[in-house]
Amino acid sequence: MLGGRYRVDEEVGHGGMATVWRGYDLRLQRPVAIKILDPARFADAAMRQRFWREAQAVAALPHPHIVAVYDVALEADEAYVVMELVDGPSVSAVLQDGPLPRAQAVDVALQTCAALAAAHAAGMVHRDITPANLLLSTSGLVKVCDFGIAAWQEAAYPSLVAGTRGYTAPEQAAGGPVDPRTDLFGLGCTLYAMLTGAPPLAGRGAVGELSGVQEDLTRLGVPAPLAEVVARLTARDPGERPAGADEAAALLAAAGEHPAAAPLLDATAPLLGGVLPDTAGDHGTIRERLPAPLIGVAAVPPPPTPTARVAPARPAPQRPDRWLRPVVWATTGVLAIVAGLFFIVYALGAPSPPTAQAGPSKPPTAATPAAAPLASTRPTDQLDLLRREIDRLARTGGIAPKDASDLRKKVQDVEKRLRKDGDDAAEKAEDLLDRLDDLRADGKLSAPAYQTLAPLATRLADTLT
Repeated sequence: MLGGRYRVDEEVGHGGMATVWRGYDLRLQRPVAIKILDPARFADAAMRQRFWREAQAVAALPHPHIVAVYDVALEADEAYVVMELVDGPSVSAVLQDGPLPRAQAVDVALQTCAALAAAHAAGMVHRDITPANLLLSTSGLVKVCDFGIAAWQEAAYPSLVAGTRGYTAPEQAAGGPVDPRTDLFGLGCTLYAMLTGAPPLAGRGAVGELSGVQEDLTRLGVPAPLAEVVARLTARDPGERPAGADEAAALLAAAGEHPAAAPLLDATAPLLGGVLPDTAGDHGTIRERLPAPLIGVAAVPPPPTPTARVAPARPAPQRPDRWLRPVVWATTGVLAIVAGLFFIVYALGAPSPPTAQAGPSKPPTAATPAAAPLASTRPTDQLDLLRREIDRLARTGGIAPKDASDLRKKVQDVEKRLRKDGDDAAEKAEDLLDRLDDLRADGKLSAPAYQTLAPLATRLADTLT
C-alpha cells in the first residue's frame, strides 16, 4: 500500500529509471498505473530531479491524447507517480506483427499531432517520439507517454543528449538546440515505421535523407502524397520540415489517407489557461480493438523538495521488495537451525535427517522451468520468461530484492539492444549469464534458483548468437 491509498498489484514493465506497476486507487475506486523510482536511482539527486521534471512536465499538459497523472509523492525512501492506466498496447507492440494499414498509421500520426500541438503550445518539446511512447487504447484514442527527457524550450537542458536510435533528430543527437520540429522528425520516423515495420535507415546525407525516404516509401507502394509528407517530416534540416504540429496535421489530412469515419477529439482541445491554434483536417478512430494492456506515463504538479516524512510510518507495502525481507530472515534462521541439527546428528553417527525437514524453509523455486516455454525460439518470448521467473523468485525469497533488480536490469539491457538494432544483444545476454555465475559463486543465488535461470539465459544467448 502506498500513501494509505494506492494498492500495488502487479509489475507491468521496467523503464530506464523506474518500474511501473498496475495498482488500484482505494479512495476513488479506479485502476491506476504507479511508476516507482528504482531504489538505486532514488539515491541519485539528479535522477530524482529528472523523475520530478517528468511529472511536472505532464502535469502541465491536461489533454485527451496525453496520458494523465493523478498524483505524485516523494517519501523518505521512495518516489512515485500515479497515472492513468491505458487499456491497450503501444504502437511498438503492434508493429511486432507487421506494418499498420495506411489509414490507421495516418490516424495515429494525426492524433499524435494533437498531443504535440498541446505540448508545443505550452513551450515543451517531448524529444522522444517513438512507437514505444504512443499507446493505443481500445477506444481508438492515441496517448503520448514518457516525458522523461522532455525539455522546456527556454531551458532545453543542453547537457542531456538523449533519445532513441532511429528516431532522434540530427540536431538533438548533436547536442544542439531543440524546438517543435525536433518532435516532428521523431513523428516522421514513427510514421515511416508504421508504414514499413521499421524506422528509416540512418547515415544518409542532407539531401539524400529526404529523397531516400520518399523513394523507399514509393517503392513499397505508399502513395506519393503521403510519402512526400513523411520525407518532409524526416528532413535532416529542421527548416525543411513543417513549422509545427498543426501544419504537419494539415499535410497529413491533405494526403487523403486518413479514415473517413466521424472525427475524433479535436486536436485543438483546450489547455488550462488557453486554447491551441486550429489544425486542419478531421481524423477518425482506429476501428480494430487492440489487445494487451500497457501502461503509460502521466502528469502531476511540481513536487516539494524531497524531505523525510514526519507523519507516522505507514503500513508495510504489499510489494515484494518489502514483505520479502522478513521472509528471507525467517528462512535463513530456519536453515541455520536445520544445519545445526544435521551437524549434531552427523557427529553422533546417526543417519542424516530427512531432506524434507528443510523443505518449508526453501521457496518453491527448485523446479526447473517447464519445457514448453523453453521451446520458444523468439528472443522476446525468452526475455519475458526470464523476467517472469526472476519476479517469481523474488516474490518467494529465491533472490534478494537487490539482486533481482540487478538481474532485471540485465534483461532490460538485452531487450533494449534487441529493440534498437540487434547489435550486441548476444553480448548483453552473456553479461546476464556472467552475473548469474557471480551471484552463485558469492552465495547470493541458491542452487535451485540458479538451475532455473541459467538454462533460460543460456538459451537466450544461443538464440541471439
